[in-house]
Amino acid sequence: MESIKMEKSINRYRPQGYSCEVINTYGIQVFYQETPYPAAIYYRGKSGKNCGHYRYTNVDQMKERIEEFIQRVNGREKEKEAERAKKKELNAGLRAKDFFAVGDIVVNSWGWEQTNVDFYQVTEVLNKKIRVREIYAEMTEYTQSMAGMCTPIKDKFGEVEYLLGLKLWAENDIHICSPKSYYYFRKWSGCPEYVSWYA
Repeated sequence: MESIKMEKSINRYRPQGYSCEVINTYGIQVFYQETPYPAAIYYRGKSGKNCGHYRYTNVDQMKERIEEFIQRVNGREKEKEAERAKKKELNAGLRAKDFFAVGDIVVNSWGWEQTNVDFYQVTEVLNKKIRVREIYAEMTEYTQSMAGMCTPIKDKFGEVEYLLGLKLWAENDIHICSPKSYYYFRKWSGCPEYVSWYA
């Protein structure tokens, strides 16, 4: 097996006596030995953690498994590249006005031990972004002592404002890019939202 120098060194465990095979594409690296018994340890991407360390019946079986690993990683990564290219092409023609208008409402439901609901009203529609401002909500139904359903009060604004990006995940499947990783904004369906709290 041919050993190829990696473009960038990654700190990976290499058992004593193992030879090295490196395929630069997708960061594939395999350390292996043929004697006293065939064995190989596999790496991919930029990770220093191996994705498998196996012992084989014979050298031919080991070489076959190494080749299968390389082909499998290549296939998966090429599929990801194709998906990224498809999404990039899809979003090239994205226009916010095709999905949102001033006055539309988006909602963010979040929380761990309780369900918080924040409503926002679209105040400006840009090319691929929307500007939203917080609006107040009102309870429409109490389903339990500390839970119920709420709806937004349109045009009753609060102080919080966000500029949100938009991306298409698929045809007509619009995703609102939130300013904080734990926020999940979505276009309000018009139905009351569940909310809960603790005293």
